[in-house]
Amino acid sequence: MFTPLYKNSKTHWNPSIHGLVYNALKLIMEISPKLFDEYTNQYKENRQIKKQMQQEREEKWKIIEQLAKNRAENSNIQTANDCETIEKPYTSNKVAPISPTSPTMDDVDGNLENLDKLTKELEKVNPAEIVEVPRFRRKSILPVNEQVLNELTKHKSLDNIVNSKDKNNDKE
Repeated sequence: MFTPLYKNSKTHWNPSIHGLVYNALKLIMEISPKLFDEYTNQYKENRQIKKQMQQEREEKWKIIEQLAKNRAENSNIQTANDCETIEKPYTSNKVAPISPTSPTMDDVDGNLENLDKLTKELEKVNPAEIVEVPRFRRKSILPVNEQVLNELTKHKSLDNIVNSKDKNNDKE
């Protein structure tokens, strides 16, 4: 509970929530100063560890980027020099939350080893065989569901029902 309170005490945009969080932290500090100091130190250590992990990610990204540049230079394919405009996924200041499905550093290393296999497979692909898929599909191409068609034909517009009642009321 300490970590979210501590983060929000410094960065929350809403002043009333900022004050509430600050008061909660103040209460925690008054109840047990030793525990508060422990949590503060743990929080700072965790932030330093996350910063180190971020630096390692950026270094690995640079290695991957360099490998890609070297392979592009060695191949005969003409490419534009857009490496400066590529958005780097790990250069933001925020650390992405780690979930059970998120890749680990070992996964990245394993992917580097498989990079040779992937490039060989890509070289085998014939550009003439690649079929370009249109960005938008026409409505006529979409599959038709019979139940939907039946329901659409049975549907009576609310305007039609209201208008027919009005006509009946006018006649009476």
